[in-house]
Amino acid sequence: MSGSLTWALSDARKRALLIHCLGAEGQRLFYTLTVSDDKYDTALQAIRTFFEPKVNMVDKRYRFCQRGQHHGETTDQYVATLKELAATCEFGTMEEEIIRDELVEKTNSTHIRECLLLEVDLTLKKAVTIAGQIENAVAEAKVMSKPADDTVQAQRYQLFQCHCALSIFLLLLSRKQS
Repeated sequence: MSGSLTWALSDARKRALLIHCLGAEGQRLFYTLTVSDDKYDTALQAIRTFFEPKVNMVDKRYRFCQRGQHHGETTDQYVATLKELAATCEFGTMEEEIIRDELVEKTNSTHIRECLLLEVDLTLKKAVTIAGQIENAVAEAKVMSKPADDTVQAQRYQLFQCHCALSIFLLLLSRKQS
């Protein structure tokens, strides 16, 4: 019902109601604003612009540039965070290239950085793919080498147990002889 009432009001009446609803302090503030005409939409936009928080672009870009890849963070996670930060930086058409450059510069892996620098026509998509492949290969190599490490540990433990048993045996033998 109220939606149909809004459409029935003239532009001048809607503007007058808006100003009335602002109250005394809001009206005082409204009349300090530069409003180009007497239309409701123009008045509403002027109020929104005034109260809209001001974005400090230098701060936003500083935070973007300072963000490096955290320990244990995958490339996909890191790039997702960079995209979130870049969304408020107003990089425009350069956004993907800037994110790609940050990935190359601030990745934790020297090997990933070297491989990315070898690519002549590196795009963000290609960089993420290459970095992901390297991360997967490193993880798979660790899994493959782990059984050998476990075997060595098991052999050392058995040797330690034998050494302990031999020491106890020799100690008991020396007590028996004395």
